Formats: sequence, structure tokens, C-alpha cells
Amino acid sequence: MSKRAVTIFFIINLMFGMTFLRLFLLVGSGQTESGITSNSLSLVIDESRGYIYDCNMSPLVNEGVRRIAVISPDASVLPYIKDALSEDDFSYVCSRISKGYPAYAEAKRDIKCDGVKMINVFSRLSDDVSLCHMIGYLSGAGDAVCGIEKGYDEMLSAGDRTCSVRFSVDAAGRVLLGEEPVISFNDYYDKNGVCLTIDRKIQHIAEAAMRESGFERGAAVVSDVKTGEVKALYSMPTYDPRNISEYLNSENSPFINRALTPFSVGSVFKMIVASAALESGVSERLEYDCTGKIEESGTVFHCHKRDGHGVLDMRGALKNSCNTYFIDLVQKLDMKDVTELACYMGLGSENKLCEGITCASGVVPDGNTLISDAEKANIAFGQGKLTASPLQIAAATAVIASGGFYTEPYLVKSLVDRDGNEQDVHEKQFRQRVVSERTAEKVRDMLIYAEKGREDGTKYTTAGGKTSTAQSGIYKDGREQLNTWYSGFFPADDPRYVVTVMIEGGSSGTFDCRPIFNKIADMISALYPR
Repeated sequence: MSKRAVTIFFIINLMFGMTFLRLFLLVGSGQTESGITSNSLSLVIDESRGYIYDCNMSPLVNEGVRRIAVISPDASVLPYIKDALSEDDFSYVCSRISKGYPAYAEAKRDIKCDGVKMINVFSRLSDDVSLCHMIGYLSGAGDAVCGIEKGYDEMLSAGDRTCSVRFSVDAAGRVLLGEEPVISFNDYYDKNGVCLTIDRKIQHIAEAAMRESGFERGAAVVSDVKTGEVKALYSMPTYDPRNISEYLNSENSPFINRALTPFSVGSVFKMIVASAALESGVSERLEYDCTGKIEESGTVFHCHKRDGHGVLDMRGALKNSCNTYFIDLVQKLDMKDVTELACYMGLGSENKLCEGITCASGVVPDGNTLISDAEKANIAFGQGKLTASPLQIAAATAVIASGGFYTEPYLVKSLVDRDGNEQDVHEKQFRQRVVSERTAEKVRDMLIYAEKGREDGTKYTTAGGKTSTAQSGIYKDGREQLNTWYSGFFPADDPRYVVTVMIEGGSSGTFDCRPIFNKIADMISALYPR
């Protein structure tokens, strides 16, 4: 081989080795190149994910902006960037620049100097944590962990949604100073994603009412009476998906979505018992003299009014939430009819709201196994083994409000293509009649009657609903924890929304939950007047 050929061979191998070494060092440094060619070097700055929208196509993610400083390997920029970067990021950038490599870092403010280019990228999450249980979160590595993020991960992560920057380099792979880097966003801003049934404004109303109540644990559900669309699904306490570790040992278990978790339900179940009785031919005029207690199978059951309500019909018993009336009533019924109706109204089975989010089934005892009068008595006022989630109670309340139809709740309205066009993926649920229109109308009137005569200064027109104070069987500091409820609908004459509120560890459905219901109903009525 000639001396000239040896020299050329040596230079080629040296250049290849330098390029390989540069690639190795860059990749190993944590800022990866999407490509190194003979005349350019590219850095991937950020990767976005598809959108999650509310029902009005308002983005629930990708709302915030992060300012990124793209920094050329020029030591003269260091004095300008020091105060704009975190201490760790500045140290890292210094290390890169000292080796002749470009870098990028999130900046606390704009940096104005030659050799630094500022660009905007998405901040996936915002300060709004009211939707954390639905949206879910990503791991530190960017992998979807739960919620909509997990259930629709394949779609949300599809495409080349990268933001990259390209630098010109010389033959030795060194960045050419003085030349502007080229920014490419590829499919970064594509609008594809998932559109939820959630109305963000209603979600915030539910959140505000719950937080202002002063309670620590509970849930609120708002749903559309006719369609089954879930308009708000709020669980308290929330957590910040940007700082998961802070909540791992919280005694209030913020990762539990209480809106989808079964609890003992208490007297809200009486509207189902009343419906079953009417369907069985029992008259709403049936009277019973409440003395404050009743004995069944050797067990004494007390009414919450220990000195008794006196003579009540079904309407009065529902208004006064008289336990003894309903205990006497179920003795006249086939318990299988009661429990089967509860199942038809949405209790006792899982409800898959969408991919990645499922409501737990809860427990509806088999009516055939409720043999003793004492067991029947417990079910009469929603106690015993019976459990249901706030979402399930909302769906059951919607049966009464809608004229007797059950519509399965759902959370995803449509998928959205890259141009922002909705593609309806939800098959409209068949509205299954589970009680007669006449029965639904009678129970609805009873719930409206129960809601009349309030002295709490509410502003909205009319509503119907039922309170509940349920024993949980869970004790803390020697006292049994109570689950308190209110589930109702409004407006009364043509119900549009159902609102179900549950407080874990409350004292009374009347004092805990009904004011929250009132506040939510008032604010929704003001937001969407008829």
C-alpha cells in the first residue's frame, strides 16, 4: 500500500472513531441524538402525547408550557444562563459544553444571548388535580400507569410526536458556531386524542363544593339523566400526579377513587325498596304506625326518631326516612324482587366506564338467601351486606328521574383525529326499562316531596332527592365511622342532572351532603340555565 493510501486510510478511521465516540458520549449523557450525519447532529428535545379533552373539546392535558433553552457549545453563554437554570441543569450543561456538545434544559426565564434559542414545549399536567383519578399519570420514564393515560396509551403515544433541534457540524462532527439550529416539531402538535363526557366546568363546581364542605374524604358524581354521560366524577382527597411519592403513605388513601368504590349505602336504598313495592302492587297509601322501634326475628331495630313518627304512608315514610316503615314493608315483599330490581338499576355488577376505568361491583345479596326477617330488615334501609358506589347510586337515581329507564354510565364520548375531528366510538346505550313509568313517576314525586320544606336558602327551582346515614362497621378511636349520602335530581319537573354526594366519616346525610348537593345544583343551574 502506498504512503498516500495509508494516510487516507488513517484519516478515515480517525474520523469514524471520533464520530462514534461523540455518539457514545452524547447518548450516554442523557440527551439523545435522533441522528448524526456527515453535516448535522440532531437532539430530541421533547416527546408529546395525544390530547385528553372534556366534552366541549377543552384540553385537559398539554395546557401548560415549558420554556426550553437550546444551547450551543460556546462557553461565552455560560454567564447568561447560570441564573436561568437549576443548579443541577447548569452543571450538566457546563459538562456538555466543555466537551464541545450542544445541550438543552428547562429555563426559569427567557435567556437572550447569541448561542441560546428558546422554544416552547408542552407541560403535560397542570395545577388542576381534580381529574387526577380519571386522567391518571405517567411514570418517571414516561410510561402510562393508570386511568385514561393507561387505557388509551397506544393511541395517545402513536405517531412521531417529537420536537427536535438540528445543528450543522463540520467534517469532524463539531458544531458550527454562529449558525442557527433548526427546530422541527414533526407531529408534535397533532390534535388527536380522547374526548371525555366530563364537563370541566361542572367538574370544577363539584370540586369546589366538596372542598368547601370541610370534609377530607368523599366523592361527588354528576350525570346526565337521559344519556348516562358522566359530567363530573370527583374523589376526595386528590393527589398531585407530578409528585406521587409525597402521597404514598397518606392515611386518607388519596389514590382510591371513592366515586367508583363501594360503601355501605343506608337509606338511599329506600327509593329502590319503594319502587319494588309499587311494582309488586303495594299501594303508596299503605300506612304504618311508627313507634320508634320494631322487632324482627328477636332483633330490635330502631328508627332514627326514637319516639316514633306515628302513622305514615309511603310518601311520608320516604320523606322522614322512617326505618320501621320500610322494615315492615319488606316483610310484605318477595326479597328476590327487591334485590333483582337493585341489580337492574345498576347495583351489584362492574361497570366499565371506558378502557382503563372500571367501577367496582359492590354487593347486592341474593334475595333467595335472605330468609330471616332480621336479614330482610337490614336490607330494607340499606344496611347489612349491601354496598354500592356513588356512581351506581347516581345511575339508580337516574332510573327514577328518567321515567323508569336504566342507562349505563359512560366516560368516553369520542376519539379525535389529528385534525381535531371527533369520531364517535360510544355506541348509544339502549335505555332499558326497569320500572314502569307510573312507578317512576310516583317515586319521583315522593323524592320531590321529601326535598320540599328546606330552610337552607337554596336558589335553584326544584329538586328531588334522598338523604342517607349508613353504618360502615369500621371503627376509629372507638367510634363507628358513618358514610353519609345525598342523591337527587334537578330540575324536578324535567330532570336533567343527577347529583350523588357521599362523605366518608360523616355524621348525617342531611347536614353533611344535602348542602353540597344544593350548592352543586345551584351552580350548574346558573351555568346552564334552562
